Amino acid sequence: MVKRGFCCPADIEKVRKVKEAGYDYAEVAVVFLMDLSDEDFEVFAKEFKEIWGSAYSHAGLFPGTVPVAGPEFDKEKITAYLEKALGRVQTLGGKFVVFGSGGSRKIPEGFSREEGMAQIEWAAREAGRVAETKGITIVMEELRKEECNTLNSITETYAFVKKVNHPAVKLLADYYHMVQAGEGMDELVKFADEIRHMHFAEPVNRTVPNVKDDFDYKEFFALLDKIGYTGGVSVEARVNDFDNEVKEGIKVYA
Repeated sequence: MVKRGFCCPADIEKVRKVKEAGYDYAEVAVVFLMDLSDEDFEVFAKEFKEIWGSAYSHAGLFPGTVPVAGPEFDKEKITAYLEKALGRVQTLGGKFVVFGSGGSRKIPEGFSREEGMAQIEWAAREAGRVAETKGITIVMEELRKEECNTLNSITETYAFVKKVNHPAVKLLADYYHMVQAGEGMDELVKFADEIRHMHFAEPVNRTVPNVKDDFDYKEFFALLDKIGYTGGVSVEARVNDFDNEVKEGIKVYA
């Protein structure tokens, strides 16, 4: 059986409600952790661990203010950010960090695509290097073309992971982005060897999945069972009514 997660902000009351709803972990984005002062993070980490013991995964590795492609690419800035950000993840006990970060990895118009992809490759390998020292695995996420102009399919992202060729850089499969890209779920079978984490949302409006939706989520979970996947599947969606939607979302895992 998969591990059930829900993405939420660095708000300890929401973190607590994820636990109360019955999920296996709360996925707090790295960028939210980095928005906290050192003092506020220390308080948050203490309360988080009192609720969960340790974290499992974290979305949102890079903010747009730390570009990993384009003319403002800065290796020293990227490394310094990774050391602090992944240090905070390590404090919480997180094992997986998602490298989607569309604003950071978007190649600016007019900039060499070849150079931009080489920069992203360096950043992914550097993230893997820092992560490995802290017992963390980076998972690369495809993003739909409307959000980013790089790594827009699971096929492309899988090939990128193979090219990076680092033991701490693996693949994330995102149900929403795959459907948006017109990719069939059978792609998961082809790329199962590199998949370490997953994201999940209603595939049209990106809302929290609900058993009343017009989608056969059971088929998706049956396929995960078929390929022997037992890692995390996190709800990463637009949330309007957190208290109610977090309770409804967990029902689709049944």
